[in-house]
Amino acid sequence: MPSLQHRLGMFAHPISIHFPGAPMMLWPRSDPYPSLHLSSAPKRYIRGSELLPCGSSKNKLIIFGDGTYIELFTWINHDNPIQTAWVDKSPGLIAFALTTLRPFTATVNYDHLTRRLVHEEGDGGLGVKFNPPNPGARKRKDGVEVKWEMTGPEYSNAAETPATSFFPTSRLDTPFFAHDVTARVVRVPFDDDSAIAHPCKATGIASVDVLVPPEKLTAYSTLYSNITGVAPDQITADSSREKGVSYKLTTPTSQGAGPLIRIRVPTTEEDEAWLRTRGIGIRAIKLAVDGRKGHGEERLAQEGVGSTISLVW
Repeated sequence: MPSLQHRLGMFAHPISIHFPGAPMMLWPRSDPYPSLHLSSAPKRYIRGSELLPCGSSKNKLIIFGDGTYIELFTWINHDNPIQTAWVDKSPGLIAFALTTLRPFTATVNYDHLTRRLVHEEGDGGLGVKFNPPNPGARKRKDGVEVKWEMTGPEYSNAAETPATSFFPTSRLDTPFFAHDVTARVVRVPFDDDSAIAHPCKATGIASVDVLVPPEKLTAYSTLYSNITGVAPDQITADSSREKGVSYKLTTPTSQGAGPLIRIRVPTTEEDEAWLRTRGIGIRAIKLAVDGRKGHGEERLAQEGVGSTISLVW
């Protein structure tokens, strides 16, 4: 099963989160300087790692004990971006990614992924396939080399491809894959107690919501089933108003209940506005926290990117 890596991005700054199961990452964009903090999230909530120069951007990880993480980023050079589809996105959530853990390499995952998607309606008729893994590397400040491989989606017009109005800036309705070649802790040090101790007691990613138009729910359900290799469950627990499906993944450490990818349709005016202005894609993230009684949910902020991230217990 794939593991989820989550990346949130705001314009100028991305946030990434790593989920359990096949690696999945979300890249939402944050304010111009998420390298320092989540723009609209009070500092009392989270603790981030050092700022990392990564070519065309600067990145910072918020790491959780289950091996998942959120990544903040900001552009250094708009003329030579690593992810061209992110350049014109406004501040906020951008995208997410998945990963697989050893012995399932990027190449093995790509082969399985391709076979599932090439079958009739394997991509739900949405015009999605994946490019072969692309290697990347950098050196940490201590000289240790970090290596990874990225597998990104490629889009085309097909029978169920949504209208261009659903992609105001660029198409980011499909996760990408980020595979660690060196040991995962080399890039994501979730074995460092000081890095995973957050004031809000967050332990990992609980869920990621992907918002889609009602008429495309079946198509996206098929697509995500074949991307994750997981059969969908109907969304029923959170609200009788919500309509959609969920996919249960695992974490890099196999700790906790495991995160969910939730594909759902709009249920509020806020959702409808999101679909019009930001398009199909990541809508919200929930972080699991320890040490609270009962069951509840608390947004990190009432507006900005913090309003799209919640603590749940």
